[in-house]
Amino acid sequence: MPITCGQKDSVCSIRVALTTINNDVHLGPDIVLSECFVDFRSRVCLEPRCLRASVLVTAVTDFTQDGRRSSVIVTGAVTSSDPFWNGFDPEDIEVPIQASVTPN
Repeated sequence: MPITCGQKDSVCSIRVALTTINNDVHLGPDIVLSECFVDFRSRVCLEPRCLRASVLVTAVTDFTQDGRRSSVIVTGAVTSSDPFWNGFDPEDIEVPIQASVTPN
């Protein structure tokens, strides 16, 4: 679905806010994100990777053998001047976590 602009020469975008939720708040965060939002900008698409954005998800080393758990990347509602996208709330993303053995 394209991002539409009100004026031909204007730059339009959609922004999706990102946060994380750890299913067990007593153990601290399992993952961290490189950004707290992603932006998609309107542009002519001439390549297969058009309108993609990246966020680096990094596991947190906590030295706790807590087995298999999961965290959730919560996607907030889109903010945009495009009325089609504004307020749309994409699905959240579950991230499985497996504790690894760490040296003492």
